[in-house]
Amino acid sequence: MEEFDTLIALGNIGIYLSCEVTEIFVIRKGDLNVSNLYTLVVFQEKSVTSTDSNYLGDRIKFDKQIQVGIMQYELTIPDARNKFENLYNGKGWDKKMHNIKLRSLPKQFVPVTDGTPLNKILKNNIDNGSYVLEFFDEEKSTNNPILDYASREKFDDLCSAIAEQLPIFLTGLPDRIGSVMFQFPITIADISSRALKSWAGTKISFAWHPALTTIPDCQITVTETLDNNIIGYKTEDYNKLDSQDLISGSLNGKTQIVVTRTNPTLILSTFYGNYLRGINFGMNIANHEPRIFNLNGQIQSVQVKSSEVPRPAKVKEFDDLIRNRLYNAERRRLESTLQFKQYGRNATTHQEGLADIRKLIENNDRNGVYLWDPFLSSQDLLNTLFYSPTAETPLRAITALNSVKSSKKSSETKLQTLARFKKELNDSNSNNHGLDLEFRCKIDQHGWAFHDRFLIFPGSDQMVAKAYSLGTSINSFGKEHHILQEVTNPQRIVDAFEELWDKLNSSRCLIWKSL
Repeated sequence: MEEFDTLIALGNIGIYLSCEVTEIFVIRKGDLNVSNLYTLVVFQEKSVTSTDSNYLGDRIKFDKQIQVGIMQYELTIPDARNKFENLYNGKGWDKKMHNIKLRSLPKQFVPVTDGTPLNKILKNNIDNGSYVLEFFDEEKSTNNPILDYASREKFDDLCSAIAEQLPIFLTGLPDRIGSVMFQFPITIADISSRALKSWAGTKISFAWHPALTTIPDCQITVTETLDNNIIGYKTEDYNKLDSQDLISGSLNGKTQIVVTRTNPTLILSTFYGNYLRGINFGMNIANHEPRIFNLNGQIQSVQVKSSEVPRPAKVKEFDDLIRNRLYNAERRRLESTLQFKQYGRNATTHQEGLADIRKLIENNDRNGVYLWDPFLSSQDLLNTLFYSPTAETPLRAITALNSVKSSKKSSETKLQTLARFKKELNDSNSNNHGLDLEFRCKIDQHGWAFHDRFLIFPGSDQMVAKAYSLGTSINSFGKEHHILQEVTNPQRIVDAFEELWDKLNSSRCLIWKSL
């Protein structure tokens, strides 16, 4: 309760007069009780206008048994404190959380910085940041059906439907399902910064809340890092004026600024990023004469623009050279971890490429491996999926039998190719020990045509999915120029593979199965 009282104290970080409560709750068919999906309590600088509950939109259907509702209302500060105290003492918020064990976490400062996940589920954390006191649901017992890995697509749809009603984006944050968040926005000051003309430090500007009678004692710290070295540093007590210059020595790296209230010790503002040394402004003048050309019998016209001001040649400085070296080091790191690798530039071979595929399979096959390639053959499976070391992990492969089109055996039909693949796998002299492999093909009206090639590792409740774009088929992997690249949204690739896999659930599509 001490942290709550420190944050709620008038003027410490805000002038709070009430709270806005958003409850996202779960209703189960045949169950009179409801459970908490996510609750956000935001402290605000206005008095309570009404304590009546306001339901947002219609109930959202998750499945035949589960629906989700959204409710908002306001609380006075004393009522919010009572709710917090009940949760802190294990008594629950209300009937929705009475029997749920929630763990009280230490206070967290959530900066405005892009990429901070919690900002997706907080309200308007866009000024100086917020403090958060969180009650975390570690067991997730009441929400297990929603969080089950098999229901991940329905979970994403549910999160999207919630986001249509209010700006809370739970997608990608299943760990916060069941949590109760108390958000304390920092509103007593508007603090900003800019680079000094000398490029030797920063100017920090302050605008304090008009309700403050006394400007608090603060400390300002500026740290400049480049290549993991601190190339600039300065810490000073705040002068209590509208602005203050801090000479840290250099702004050639990444700048971090922290403004901290001294008593009590609380962060009031942070900045982390780079300043722009200069901006080149150029004007484009439209040419009266357009570019004209013929495309499929139709005359096309493109308005051509010319630049009035040429871009000046940039003189390389020490930090540019350091960043170039860091970029090259990062590129080598990505290649060594196989997150990004080019083949075919330095006479790489098919065997080197296969060795990389096998390395990825060995390191990531715990939940299974999916191989998606329109030219995939039985020999390709022997070269890849048969090397999976985890026993009984599901190995799935889809081909489109496109190898028939380019095969030297031009008279071979798809059905004959299918039979040949099956025979080659049966004749591989494998004991199939620990092997759970199934090989399907797109044929006739089943499924749909595809072109891209992927190596996919499905996820689980404990491990996120991974997917790699291969850039070429397994039969030519490593031979000619192509790029292996880890995909940024792997779950979408997993879902697409599994959707096609289900469409190919036919005896005509089955090439071979180990079990």
